[in-house]
Amino acid sequence: MTMEEQVTTGKRRRRGSDDSIDAEYFALCDPLGMGIAFASRFEDTGEAADLELAIEHLESGLERTTDASTLASFHHTLGCSYNERYLLTDAVSDSDESIKNHQASLDLTPPDDPSRIDKTADKARALYTRGLNSEDRFYFDECIHLLEGCIGQLGSESLLTLAQHQLLANAYQARWLQRLDSIEDINRSISVYNQILDRFSNEISRRATLAYLLDTSLMYSRRALETWTDGNAKNEQRAELFQIAGKTFGRRYKRLEEANDLEACIESYKSAVDAVADHSPPFERFQSLIMLAEGYEARYLSAESITDLDISIRTVEKALNLSPLTADQQSLGNRLLGSSYHGRYIRTRELLDLNQAIARYRRAWELEPHHDEQATINLVGLAEVLHLRYDMIGQERDMEESVDAAKEALSLLQDPSNIWKCIPFLRTLVHVHMTRHKKTKAPKDLEAAMKHVKDWEKSLLKDDLQYSENLFAISHTYIDKAEASGSEMDYEISIRKMQNAVDCTAEDDPDRSHRLQALGWEFHNRFERLGKAVDLDAAIELYHQAFKDVRALPRDRINAGNILAHWLMAAHNISAAYQVATETLPLVSHLTPRSLVVSDKQKLLKGIPGLSTLLGAVTLMAGKEPYEALQHVELARGVIINSLRDLRSDTIELQSLHPDLAEELLQLRELLDSDPGSTNGFDNPRHDAGRQLGSLLERIRGLPGFDRFLLPPSEGQIRSAAVNGPVVMINVHRERCDALIVQTDQIVSLELTGLHHAQVLEYAAKDIDREILEWLWDTITSPIMEALGYHEMPTTSPWPRVFWITTGPLSSFPIHCAGYHYSGSTSTVMDRVISTYSASVGAIIQGRQVTNRISPRAWQGKKALLVGVQELRYAPEEISQIQKLCTEMRLDAAILEPCRSEVLDSLPECEVFHFAGHGMSHPIDPSKSSLKMSDGPLTVQDLFNIKLHGKAPFLAYLSACSTGRSEDEDLVDEGLHLIGACQMAGFRNVVGTLRRVDDGICVQVANMTYEWIKDHSLSNESVSEGLHHAIRMLRDQWVAANEQEDETRGAVGRQEVNSHSQSFFQSTAAGPENGNMKAGRDIISCSDDPISWAPFVHFGS
Repeated sequence: MTMEEQVTTGKRRRRGSDDSIDAEYFALCDPLGMGIAFASRFEDTGEAADLELAIEHLESGLERTTDASTLASFHHTLGCSYNERYLLTDAVSDSDESIKNHQASLDLTPPDDPSRIDKTADKARALYTRGLNSEDRFYFDECIHLLEGCIGQLGSESLLTLAQHQLLANAYQARWLQRLDSIEDINRSISVYNQILDRFSNEISRRATLAYLLDTSLMYSRRALETWTDGNAKNEQRAELFQIAGKTFGRRYKRLEEANDLEACIESYKSAVDAVADHSPPFERFQSLIMLAEGYEARYLSAESITDLDISIRTVEKALNLSPLTADQQSLGNRLLGSSYHGRYIRTRELLDLNQAIARYRRAWELEPHHDEQATINLVGLAEVLHLRYDMIGQERDMEESVDAAKEALSLLQDPSNIWKCIPFLRTLVHVHMTRHKKTKAPKDLEAAMKHVKDWEKSLLKDDLQYSENLFAISHTYIDKAEASGSEMDYEISIRKMQNAVDCTAEDDPDRSHRLQALGWEFHNRFERLGKAVDLDAAIELYHQAFKDVRALPRDRINAGNILAHWLMAAHNISAAYQVATETLPLVSHLTPRSLVVSDKQKLLKGIPGLSTLLGAVTLMAGKEPYEALQHVELARGVIINSLRDLRSDTIELQSLHPDLAEELLQLRELLDSDPGSTNGFDNPRHDAGRQLGSLLERIRGLPGFDRFLLPPSEGQIRSAAVNGPVVMINVHRERCDALIVQTDQIVSLELTGLHHAQVLEYAAKDIDREILEWLWDTITSPIMEALGYHEMPTTSPWPRVFWITTGPLSSFPIHCAGYHYSGSTSTVMDRVISTYSASVGAIIQGRQVTNRISPRAWQGKKALLVGVQELRYAPEEISQIQKLCTEMRLDAAILEPCRSEVLDSLPECEVFHFAGHGMSHPIDPSKSSLKMSDGPLTVQDLFNIKLHGKAPFLAYLSACSTGRSEDEDLVDEGLHLIGACQMAGFRNVVGTLRRVDDGICVQVANMTYEWIKDHSLSNESVSEGLHHAIRMLRDQWVAANEQEDETRGAVGRQEVNSHSQSFFQSTAAGPENGNMKAGRDIISCSDDPISWAPFVHFGS
């Protein structure tokens, strides 16, 4: 019978509508039962009449009951009902009756009765309700006293119910608001809220409820701070309040992942540090510094700004320098440093960071009592970093120590019943053994890993917050096992495990996108193994879900979109691929905000290789206009260079019309364009400046005439870039290759049907020879020359110009040297046009703006900075010849030793910078590509840090190997090389190389180029003309020498001469023996290139 039926039947029988008196009648008319029934219906309906009937029945039952247990129940229910009526009427008598009845119930309840806890909590609730309308301190004091007594009786706070936890937190907050004199109350309240969030995650999983609880806690933290804003409070009180606020914001961020909460968390901790007086005890300052460090580390994990991690490390080091500190504090500080250096190693892959992490974890372990469970955290951290060093170096002792540390951590657990505590150690053991198995293929390690992974699975608790995360990690171990065995059954198990992990991941979990992609990747791998279309469909659907997940991190969505679009193109679903690719493009700006430094952006962009060329190809395949394809490619490539270029663009018009906004813009740009290594203390000013700049740009674009301020160029602006000659972008993608040709009156596309991505990759690994130059002509430049109408060698001056923009793996090829190089042949690029390279159309446009801004100037008194490496055989001779030519051009030529610091100091004063020495293209981090100096490398990042745009010096000539090449294939479209860095520094023209170069040839190319510049106008055109003239001269000598050798040998086939040009044979033979004088201009010893005149290029506008 339902409650409604009980109430209805009871009413009917009370009215006498049924004369039958039976057991059911007495049961239903039992006053306690009827009272409870009406009270329950009141909870559902909120009707006051139900509450009145409940009290009526209960009061009548008291008069007829003598049993102590029943009386206790009557009083308890009456106490709850009177409290509910008090909430409706505010009648103090109802509150008094509620408290009196609750106490009577407790007096009748034995101390060991299980119901006593709930009855005590309900009396506490009545006291809390009364206290909200009273100034008497008694009610909140007694409420808290009763609830804390319940905890004592239960033996653990964890046994309180969710409602009881909430009541306790509210009571502490209310008491604090009543008195405003006990910081312990607000601290205890927030502590209880944190326990609610930890223990009852399933019961309060709804985001709105979580937000309410967190907001309530935060509200009281703010009120506490507002109460003491007058500065009269003691420093330690203010510091503790700021710490509480920081913790609360941090907790909100952890649960809701709102970036503003993390910002507020860090600001609160910074205020806590400021609030602690210098003479305060070390413990107080230590605590505030540690919290601040943890805040910055959290932001690093979120935004991936290495500056934040560096600040975190400095902050912990400052905390550890305080004295005296306890062993526990020192252990905590070292553990945090171990974690931070571990994180920095993951980012930098530098052994120094890994060694620091190991040393710090070891020190933390030494300082912690070995019987303390906290010590296990140090051990598992030590095990992880030792495992990483084993993976990096392969020393077996690191592997053994890693296993021993994880096993010792397991043995230290004091309560074996809490098996979930074993998870971090089991996880580490699995990783360690699986890593060694991948190296050694030893079956024992695979067996050990699978044994530990099964224990790991058994340790999981479904209501644990990390449950799905652990399932996902476990599934990867099964994938590793499947890859080791090659068994489809193992693959099937691994997919089922990963599917389970995805199913257990909440819809609003930011990691869901990443896990969907991992599962989709496994389905796609199975499709490639077995060829079943159903697996491809599943992979595409999973990636589509991952891409559409708006809660996901930008990098996860971009990665999903990039891969999904590639798969859709391969499946010939072009319209869907186009839609996904174009929806992916706007996310790139969210991935790399302006506040991040170059190294941060590099790391993030490495995860989306090929996006720009994909966009170019799919846009054309979808039948869109060539302008749209070009625009898409421009936006998706050179992200880092373009962001730096925006920070250094001209603001003359803005300064003229809106000087206040221009000044604000300049200040923010100065912060964002500062040396990332110059950040000191506890602030990362770039972070705030990045957000402020975005808001400022919106304001500026709202002004008349500034709607496109620092936005990508319009179609008209792009066409204007071709005023000095057509701009040709060659887009290379595995599905199709195209030339996007920009002319002043049109933008057109030319599909290069003979060019294939796979062949570009194949030739990219080889030295440049005749075969490659002829292949470049046949597949790329011949169709382009025909389309442009350049059919033969020009007969008049000036020669036409072409500006080349290459993409992907084609970026290392000398397009300007493509052709059939024989006597009388004009089937070459260099015999029809003069070539200049550029990173983008935008770079050409901005370069022209700078050139137009700078008035022609006499060179007399201007400086030429000449740097040569003595160990190279011909570098001193090159510097000597260039010094002579510079002097003839009335330049003040200064020869410097290859000293990094001196060169960096002198660059701002020079008009020409000439370097003859070693160049190195860094294989992992392009920002570390460098020119070799005696006191350390002069890197791409060093050049980025120099700002010469106001002066815009004329020429940087880098006579060294591979100065225009990026070895990192994932970042090749970013243009992060030494040539690009010199352009970014402000040089209008840069001459460099795409490949390794011969020492002797470098002298000739430089000498002829400068001779041309000296004899012709000192303009951008004279640099490209001079280099073009030098390369053609050396090419002609090479052709003549090659043909002469063929005749001498009577050879039928085509032969190639040594890398030295014919004109240098005699001087080389007459010179000193090579000994340790290097022939190449690379740090790595290399053989001579078959065609040594091809790598030299001019970048400019």
